[in-house]
Amino acid sequence: MTAKENSWVLVTGASGGFGEEFARQYAAQGRPLVLVARRLEKLQTLASELHERYNVDVVVEQVDLSSITAVVELHKRLRERGITIDVLN
Repeated sequence: MTAKENSWVLVTGASGGFGEEFARQYAAQGRPLVLVARRLEKLQTLASELHERYNVDVVVEQVDLSSITAVVELHKRLRERGITIDVLN
């Protein structure tokens, strides 16, 4: 996999509002996504919809980004999976 093929978009607040819309826009461009928010059920529903509609890879992470520890753990999990974030939204 080249660096470009392994670049992902991380969308914060993806369970609704602007975050959800940004996720839809990036998925329509064929970009693999990491969807982050506190509401897991909404993230999972959106992830399934985007994967089915646009055939993109989608990773769901339930994270409270106001916690530094949670952010560090998120970074660790993504790195372990070989996910490189190219765009943070």
